[in-house]
Amino acid sequence: MVWWTCCISGIRLDFATAFNHVDHNILIAKLMEFGLSDAIIQWMHSFLRHRRQHVKTGDVVSDWLVMDARMPQESYLEPLTSITLVNSLQASCMTHKYVEDTTLSEIIAKSTTSHIQIFCDEVVQQSEQARRRC
Repeated sequence: MVWWTCCISGIRLDFATAFNHVDHNILIAKLMEFGLSDAIIQWMHSFLRHRRQHVKTGDVVSDWLVMDARMPQESYLEPLTSITLVNSLQASCMTHKYVEDTTLSEIIAKSTTSHIQIFCDEVVQQSEQARRRC
């Protein structure tokens, strides 16, 4: 295909805010799929379970908040868990991933209809299926 007869269709998915709310069961299931040892799985489960967090600004301190479906902010495991979850999402097109960002793209003839919405729907469907399994 000659480049001037083609178009590139793409969409960028930013999962950054999605990881403010991580289903711990999905994360643990993904880690188990990797075949990690029971000790590591138990350690991660223990790290996530019953976490609490509060914020201090000047002399004002917030109430404690239970982190039942969140990743502790600024923890060393936050990027690792983001990559673990994003990496499992696959689409039937060119996919480029960097931490919490995923770009779906296709090269099509100018007269052809783009299927980028279908590819995006695939990723959404995989995400929803993962949530239902856990």
